Amino acid sequence: MGQGDAQLVCSAYIDLNPVRAGIVQKPEDYRWSGMGLRVRAPKRAGQLLSPFPLNAVSERQMSSLYRLFVYEAGCIKKRN
Repeated sequence: MGQGDAQLVCSAYIDLNPVRAGIVQKPEDYRWSGMGLRVRAPKRAGQLLSPFPLNAVSERQMSSLYRLFVYEAGCIKKRN
């Protein structure tokens, strides 16, 4: 694992728990998740820990990349 990979995998695991529990269909629909904040308010998501090096990508890019990673990790079909 590279630097930050463990944090990324752990974050995805946490954000996927409401989906696995059947509470929501999409991780960003869970009100109290970091995933929801990243999707709804990418600029505020900067308050969250980031698996990406500082200033490597914009907040919007980071949110998109993280969402893609979570969907792939959770085998969730992307629906807009």
